[in-house]
Amino acid sequence: MRLHDQFHFDGVMVNNATGISGSYFDARRECSAQVAQIRGDVAASDMHWRAIHYWIASGEQSERLDVRLELGEAVPLAAPPLTLWQRLLGLFGIAPTNRD
Repeated sequence: MRLHDQFHFDGVMVNNATGISGSYFDARRECSAQVAQIRGDVAASDMHWRAIHYWIASGEQSERLDVRLELGEAVPLAAPPLTLWQRLLGLFGIAPTNRD
């Protein structure tokens, strides 16, 4: 099943995908992320983001996986994680500047 079939999403952006439990070699993994429908000429920070939780487990056939997805409530766009450099500067009390 595709996101379009169940939630009427055509193209999506995924942000802040995080593993909650399990690892690559486990039979079952639980993850969370944020998802927004792609719209032309709209900045990511202005998009309508929603939380998703998904579970990935080994299927009945060894080459197939079972994926279960729950679409949650509206959430604000998560800030990108700090870089190693920004974290190191923070340890010394120096506020890093964003240079584009």
